Amino acid sequence: MKKNSMKLLSLLMMLALVLGMLAGCGNSAPTADADSASAPASAVEEAEDPADEAVEAEEPEEADAAEEEASAEEATPVEEEPAGPVPVELPIVEEPVHYSCWMPVAPYVGAMMDLEAFSENIVMVKAISEATNVYIDFNAVAGGFVEQEAFNLMIAGGDYMDILGVMNYYTTGHEGAIEDEVIIDIYDDLKEKCPNYWNLLTSDDNAYMEMRTESGYMGCIAQLLKKAGTENQGMIIRKDWLKAAGMDTPETMDDMEKYLQFCKDNYGAYAYLQYEGKDTDWGAAFNITPAGFNVMDGEVVSCYTMDNMKDYLTTMNDWYQKGLFNADFYNDTDITTVRTDMANDLCSFVDGSAEGMSNIFDMNPENTAMELCAIPYPKAEGTDEVHVGFISKLIKNSDTWSISTQCEQDLDPLFGLINYLYSEEGQLVYNWGIEGEAFEFDENGEPQWTDLVVNNPDGLNFMFASYLYATGVGSVYYPGVYDMEKGFYSYNDDQLEAVDILANLTDGAYSMPTYASLTVEEQTEYNGYATDLETYADAELLKFIMGDRSLDEYDDFVDTLFEMGLQEMIDLNQGAYDRAQEALNA
Repeated sequence: MKKNSMKLLSLLMMLALVLGMLAGCGNSAPTADADSASAPASAVEEAEDPADEAVEAEEPEEADAAEEEASAEEATPVEEEPAGPVPVELPIVEEPVHYSCWMPVAPYVGAMMDLEAFSENIVMVKAISEATNVYIDFNAVAGGFVEQEAFNLMIAGGDYMDILGVMNYYTTGHEGAIEDEVIIDIYDDLKEKCPNYWNLLTSDDNAYMEMRTESGYMGCIAQLLKKAGTENQGMIIRKDWLKAAGMDTPETMDDMEKYLQFCKDNYGAYAYLQYEGKDTDWGAAFNITPAGFNVMDGEVVSCYTMDNMKDYLTTMNDWYQKGLFNADFYNDTDITTVRTDMANDLCSFVDGSAEGMSNIFDMNPENTAMELCAIPYPKAEGTDEVHVGFISKLIKNSDTWSISTQCEQDLDPLFGLINYLYSEEGQLVYNWGIEGEAFEFDENGEPQWTDLVVNNPDGLNFMFASYLYATGVGSVYYPGVYDMEKGFYSYNDDQLEAVDILANLTDGAYSMPTYASLTVEEQTEYNGYATDLETYADAELLKFIMGDRSLDEYDDFVDTLFEMGLQEMIDLNQGAYDRAQEALNA
């Protein structure tokens, strides 16, 4: 043993001498060798410990292998991930390439321009096409109910363009559209070819999970928000009328009834109730998502089975009988009409946003007495904290683009365009248009609108002008990072306060997460129940609210829902929720 120990010690001393000579060879060794050089010294110290001699003598080859592997790892430079979006060299391709795109647009766009010339009329679209050499030839369809009908006809006909601008109408979701070979799975392409997009998406677990299907596909690209919480939705009321009533901000449903009654009695104004009677704002007061599903302590529950749903319907019926809602609220399918009514002193409450408040002012700029404000969700009796309702998130739109199976073009230029749109330069053009035309930089290097947008010589309001020259309200024809704050340029104090109020309406503790998804088979099974059940339930809800059916029959109504498959729908959602939580926590 002693003889072997002496041999080992000699070998180790020779190794230390050789490594020491190499360390003095300057450029022949990487800078990481300062750490490597400490390894032989440590090895000598360990060899001098008699307790370790036998182990070291028996495993010299394993020690050498580990040592070589460690040195190789230290010698290989580690590439750091970029801190933010990386620049994209333009043009993306030398020769122009064209992709066709089916894209629904806001209903008012058809009145602004010839939709057949959409790609030429929208300045930002033309600018991006010319800069990148990747042209998107949009087939724009006016939105609203028309777009869903047009989408269904397109799918039924089986004739798709290269890019499909919306897939949420597909009955089995993005995963079903992939398995039915309508669109392709672009998960790997986005991860490998669109790092600017991928890094932003995966910075938020909820956003990533929402875009990932049950089987791990990605069928669509998300339009993201530059700052989560800047897109908001909630309750907008007439602040001037609230002051006239001598009231502070309503905190309870009793307060709201007092305000609405004052507005009806003094101005003949009605309050908005979503046309199907399934109103998120009023439902939040009772901690329910009307006609939907909530999660309580990990258990998925149908709101139909909750006592709070009956309380909600009781209140909606009472207020309808008192004339606080529009008599034919079920025909108020266009929220723009309701907001126009508010601007013309005909409506006391509407669902809206801080940005939407500007639109209401624009609808009647001569109504200088009108003041608007956002309010938190009022609480019904028994509601201490609001756990449902609008939740701020990173994703603005979850299905901006998908790529159809009928696209025969090389996809690399398209993914290059997507990567560009999520770069800093791409985000600037996407949101602000062309420097010197739609915007200029101020002394702090921040973009500011020109008069072309905020004081348009053709008389266009901000919404229309920004749509034409940059990315305006409701513009999702390109995927990208949407900067909501660009619309804050003219916000008054009430609107700035509304941003904060509407971004913090609820903790979302009872809300069913949007990323909990069904498999294709489950979705098919779910639809088998939901098609008839929801048609029946929607009709009965209107009857309960309008008084055409007594709420004394509510339990019979719920029994019928269970006979039609409500429990099966609950169970399917429970499975989706459980899987989503497991994947999120993995």
